[in-house]
Amino acid sequence: MKKKLLTILLFIISILTIQSQSDSTTFSPIITIDASPGSTPYAIASGNLDGDSFPDLVVGLLYGNKVLHYKNNGNGTFASAVEVSSLTQVSGLFLADIDGINGDDILATSFDGNKLVWYANDGSGNFGSENVISNNINGAGAVYAANIDGNIGLDVIVAGFNDNKFVWFSNDGSGNFGTEQTIASGLSGAGDFDIKDFDGDNDLDVVISTAPYSPPGVIEVFYNQLTESGFPTFIIDSNNVTNSGQYLLDVNFADIDNDGSIDILATDSYSDLAWYKKEGDGSYTKIVIPVSLPSSAIVESVDLDNDGDNDLVVSNGSATGTNDIVWFESDGTSPTTFEAEGTVDGSGTQSQVFSMTINDFDNDGDLDIASAGYNSAGDGVYWIKNQLESLSINEDLKNKGLSIYPNPAKNILHIKTNLSNIGIATVYNVLGKKVLNTHLSENKSIDISKLSHGIYILKFSNSDKAFKFIKE
Repeated sequence: MKKKLLTILLFIISILTIQSQSDSTTFSPIITIDASPGSTPYAIASGNLDGDSFPDLVVGLLYGNKVLHYKNNGNGTFASAVEVSSLTQVSGLFLADIDGINGDDILATSFDGNKLVWYANDGSGNFGSENVISNNINGAGAVYAANIDGNIGLDVIVAGFNDNKFVWFSNDGSGNFGTEQTIASGLSGAGDFDIKDFDGDNDLDVVISTAPYSPPGVIEVFYNQLTESGFPTFIIDSNNVTNSGQYLLDVNFADIDNDGSIDILATDSYSDLAWYKKEGDGSYTKIVIPVSLPSSAIVESVDLDNDGDNDLVVSNGSATGTNDIVWFESDGTSPTTFEAEGTVDGSGTQSQVFSMTINDFDNDGDLDIASAGYNSAGDGVYWIKNQLESLSINEDLKNKGLSIYPNPAKNILHIKTNLSNIGIATVYNVLGKKVLNTHLSENKSIDISKLSHGIYILKFSNSDKAFKFIKE
C-alpha cells in the first residue's frame, strides 16, 4: 500500500528548509557501547541526565550488581561506564524527576535485596547516594514514576514478583515518600505493568501482567478511583484481558489500531505477541501478531518511520536465533494491519534482550534503539541507529512560502505561509501523545513555553504534512 509522504523540518543556522521524508527506514549494524559491562545486563533506560541535547543511558546488572551511567558524547559514541551504585540484582530502572530539581533522577529496584531506591541527580549527570523508598518488596521488579494521586510530585509504582503485588508510594514532590499503598495483590508472579488514562476520566489507570512459575498468567486492568481528597483506590475491571497466558513478560497501553482509543499490547515468552481491544460490551478481543522470534520478550509501540503511526519493535528473549530485534511497520489504517516483519538487529550478537529503550540518541529527528544483551554469550550494551531516508526538497511547500522558525525554539515557534488558512495546528511528542492544539491562520505563532525540552511533531489539519522541531 502506498504510504503517505511526510516532511521533516531541518534548520541551517537561522533559516529552515523543508524536506520530505520517506516512510521507509533501515537500521545501522549494531554498535557496541560496552562489550563488558559486567554480568547479565537486565534493565536499561534513557534520558537527558546532564543538560545537553543527547540522551544518556543507565543500565542495571542483575548478577553484576551495579547501576551504570553512560554519557552520550553526541557523536555516535558513549563515554565509559560510571558506576552509580553497587545495588544487588538490579531488575528495574526508570528515569524521572523525583525531587523536582536538577532534572531526571534514577529509580531502581533490587530483586534479592527487596528494595526500591532512588539516586538524586545534581543536574550534571552526577548522582548521590542511595535513598530508600522501601526495603519490604520481596522480588522488587518493574518500576515506574507517574502522578497517581493528582498532587505535586511523581509517585512511584513497583511490582513485587515474590510478594504477588503491585504497590505505589506517594511523593510529596521533594523525594519524600509515604507508606506503601496497594494497587493489586494476590496475583502470582507480579511481572510488568503500564500506566495511562485508559477510561478517559483524567486519572491514571494501571494494566498488569503476571509471569508465574506455574501458568496460567493473567492480564488485568485496575481503574484509578481518585477522590477529591487526592487519595486514589483501584478497582479491577470486571472483564479480565486474558487469563490464559503462560509467561506474560511485557505489557503496555498503546493505541494499536489508530482509532484514538487505548489498547493493550503484550508478549508471552512461551506463546505469542498479541494486542487486545476493549469492545463496546466491555470484553476484550485478542489479535495475535505472528512473529518469527523463538521467544518474544519486550515490545514497544513507537513511530520509527515518522509517518504518524505507531510501529512495533520486538526483542528476542531466547538464546537461540540470529534476530535479536525485529519491527513491524503499521499501515496507518483502522483497524490496523502491519507490514511484513523487518529486521532491526540480525547479528545474533546480543543473545537475549530483556530490555530496550527507544530515543533519538544522535539528535537527527528519528528514534533509535538501545538495548542490553543478557546472556553471557553476548552480554553487553548496544545501540542501533535509525537510518530514515531523506528525499528532495518539497517544491509544493516551497512555492507556498511556508517557513517555520526558529529551530530549536525556546518559547515561540513562528509559522509564516502564503496560505490563507492552514487550520488547526497540533503538536505531538515523539511517542505520539497530543500535547498542544491551537487554531492558526497565516503569519501566526505557537506558544511552546510550557512544553518540556525535546523533539516534537507539528501537524496542520489542512495538510497531510508533518514537521519536526526541537524545544530547548
